[in-house]
Order: sequence, then structure tokens, then C-alpha cells
Amino acid sequence: MPWRRRPTDGSILGESAGSGYKRGAGPVISRQAQRYCTRGPRLGMNMSFALGFLGPRALPLVAGALGVLLLISGARANDINVTTAMDLGPDGNPVLRLAVPDSPTPAPNVRFVDKAGAEHSLIDFRGKVTAVHFWATWCVPCRAELPQVDALAKALGGPDFEVLPISVDRDGMETVNAFYAAEGIQALPAYLDLGLKAFRAFRLAGVPATIFVDRDGNEIGRVLGERDWAKPEVLDVVRRMIAGG
Repeated sequence: MPWRRRPTDGSILGESAGSGYKRGAGPVISRQAQRYCTRGPRLGMNMSFALGFLGPRALPLVAGALGVLLLISGARANDINVTTAMDLGPDGNPVLRLAVPDSPTPAPNVRFVDKAGAEHSLIDFRGKVTAVHFWATWCVPCRAELPQVDALAKALGGPDFEVLPISVDRDGMETVNAFYAAEGIQALPAYLDLGLKAFRAFRLAGVPATIFVDRDGNEIGRVLGERDWAKPEVLDVVRRMIAGG
């Protein structure tokens, strides 16, 4: 996959050498993936640095330069530059810190099962923007984040957008169901990644992780690590992704 800086494969337990975390003690992500997550796409971080250094008055200048760049490159609606621009908040800084591919990249047609054991695939949701969210009940950041993901689904879920929470728990759906009941998760379906096949297909290094896929099945951006999905500025970014995807 043509990523600017793709993280190497790692342990989803966060116990690989040098991770600095034990299971359940902190962010379940390798140190390399942490650097990748906070670094963000090359263009996006350059833009955020310029805006942070020059202040909000730099926004028109950067926006104009971005427009020229798009015209020169002939970028499509979901190209790296447009997706990065969608992530800018009112202060000109990235909100989600999206990692985006060099160009729209076909997402793997991953398969997962629901509560009844029925199999689904990502292609079943073609025609709407999807947020494929990988998580686990043993992951402390995931447990804190999932109610926010539920709030995202409540706020924006519908015919144009759907959140697909896929658990990588090895203890089965009963564990997931128990967590949903304890936390009052209502808007989210429950899916399970058997054998971690979907997780590996997306070449992830840790959980939580959220991959945005457009209506045509192309990956347009991913978020590595925990976010507050209920924040208004985050919802605005997702709305822009839905409108542009």
C-alpha cells in the first residue's frame, strides 16, 4: 500500500520489544506506531507546523497554496491533499491527525462475523462511507473510547455513513456482548474478527485504530490511537469526509 510512512507490523498486545507498555497498562500500540500516529502525513504536518508558527492569519495563505497545488497535480476529490485539508480545525491544526495514502487505495474486502455468527464483508457496505473501527475489551484505551464511537454512530449514522466496530477479542462474542451491556452501547453493531484476518489485512500495528473507507471502497484515511469522537470539531471533520467520500 503506497503510504508515506507505513508502520511495521507489530503485536496488538503492545508487548513487543521496546513498546514500553504491558497489556492493559496503557496505549496498546508499538512505539513505532506511536511515532507514526503523532507524526501524521507529510503534507498535513508541514501545514500544521506553518499554521502553528504563523498563527491563524496563515490559514488563507496555506489554503491558497493548497488550491494551487491541487490544480497543478490534478488531484481527485479523495486525494491526499484534499483529505488532509478536511482534517483542519477552526484553528488551522489537524483534528484527527489522519494518516492518508498517497492516493485513494482499495481497501481489503475484509470479513467479520456478527452476534449471530453470520459472516459479513466490507463490500456489503459499498455505497456509503464507513469507519472500520478495530478495538478489544482488554485494551484500556479502547474501553474508554468505545462509548465515544457509539456517540459518533448516534450522531452521524444513517444511509450515508456507518461505523463498523470490529473486535479482535479472542474470547469470543460473549465478552463483547457483556461489555456492550455494561457500557450501554446502543448505536453500534457488534462484529468479531476471527483469527485477526481483518486486522492483518489492513496491516495494523495496534488497537484502537479506525479506517475510513469511501463509497467506492477506497481507503481515504486512518486514525491510529484513541480519539474523542463526540467532540464537535471531530464530528465536523467526519461530516466533511462523508460529504467528500
